Amino acid sequence: MDDPLMPGGAPIEKPPGNLHPIVGVAPVDGGLDGGLDSDWPEEPIRRLELYIESSIKAGTQWATFEPNAEPLWAALRLSVGAFMQNLFLDGSFAGTTPQQAYFVKCDADNNPQAAIDEGVVSITVGFAPLYPAEFVVIQIQQLTCQSC
Repeated sequence: MDDPLMPGGAPIEKPPGNLHPIVGVAPVDGGLDGGLDSDWPEEPIRRLELYIESSIKAGTQWATFEPNAEPLWAALRLSVGAFMQNLFLDGSFAGTTPQQAYFVKCDADNNPQAAIDEGVVSITVGFAPLYPAEFVVIQIQQLTCQSC
């Protein structure tokens, strides 16, 4: 059977099904565009988004062991902000200043009491891709220590 991503059966490495079930990223499948739809007209932007999302998800696993409160949110902002700053310095984003290139939000606005009670911390990250496009916004969630 032919691979839907590569007619003719040429091997291609595909990402595993649903990369982040908490975040709700759909599995990648479909035609030659890898299942990209009109929300992702440029494949390099989608790849950058997936890289940022998976890196932040993996790099913030330590949050699982922390109480979900302002000290955790500040540490997550610092950690994710440093990662995004490195990408900015590497030339991954549009904009001449970090404020024009990306943002990281992790505070009481995107972590309401109901989410805190469920042990879920949310990080919202946005970045300006190099291609002419609007900011891409990613919502990442981690489970936290509910009894800490």
